[in-house]
Amino acid sequence: MAAIVLIVDDDIDVLNALPRLLKNQNDIRVLTAHSATEGMNFLELEEIAVIVSDYFMPDISGIDFLAKVKIVSPDTTRILMTGNPDLKIALNAINTGEVFRLTEKPWKKEDFVNAVLEGIERNKLLNTLLIFDEETIR
Repeated sequence: MAAIVLIVDDDIDVLNALPRLLKNQNDIRVLTAHSATEGMNFLELEEIAVIVSDYFMPDISGIDFLAKVKIVSPDTTRILMTGNPDLKIALNAINTGEVFRLTEKPWKKEDFVNAVLEGIERNKLLNTLLIFDEETIR
């Protein structure tokens, strides 16, 4: 089954560009959302392996959005993307949203793709551990 990657950003150019970076990767399905609200709706419909969220969005910060994702879907790997990375943002992202990676805008293709692929691997590992724990309990 293909891993689902959800990209959340209010910038249509970003939503058009990032999926193209992942198009040659096997077993990845990319969804895009224009807002945190739309992103949360996808979480109700799909099993999302990785969410990449912009930091600056009009309705909610990416950190606050990813903190909500952590509650609703704790095994989804969370990646924050920002054009203005600083230590305060990084600390808040880690402490509030338990973000797996912080990536920069503009992005380097290789860095972005690797972050997503590593996020997918993390998600698979967590799901494997959950299955193992459930079988051990029985």
